[in-house]
Amino acid sequence: MSWNKFEIKNLQSIDRINKLIQKIPDLAEDIINEYLWEEGAPLAIQSIKKEIPLGSRNKQRYKNQPKTHAKESESLVFQKINLGFEIKNQKSPNFHYLVFPWKAVGNSYKNQPNDFMERGIEKQISTMNDEIITKLTEEIQKNL
Repeated sequence: MSWNKFEIKNLQSIDRINKLIQKIPDLAEDIINEYLWEEGAPLAIQSIKKEIPLGSRNKQRYKNQPKTHAKESESLVFQKINLGFEIKNQKSPNFHYLVFPWKAVGNSYKNQPNDFMERGIEKQISTMNDEIITKLTEEIQKNL
């Protein structure tokens, strides 16, 4: 199963976030988790889906392949983890070509690996980073 993981430790502004967390240690974890699970993961999924290459088969059915394309359907889901989330492909219908895209498994052997999951996540890291800082700052101002 293909998956990509986003965790708080991957953030670029970890020092800034750590300083904010120290100001509201009892609330910070819940605030970060709520943002990542409610807004961050769907944002990342949307970004990844934009990066999924669309084949030219025009929704023709092939052996045990879904009629819809992963880019145009609910092909990705996320699993909650503390201070992060994991994005995985749906089990049904089974989108085989989403399995290990960085190795081009499920693609023609001539195709190069396609790291669309990493590109999708990377495009949203700064947005998620900024939103976490904003949410923590808002909570600190409420508690003053």
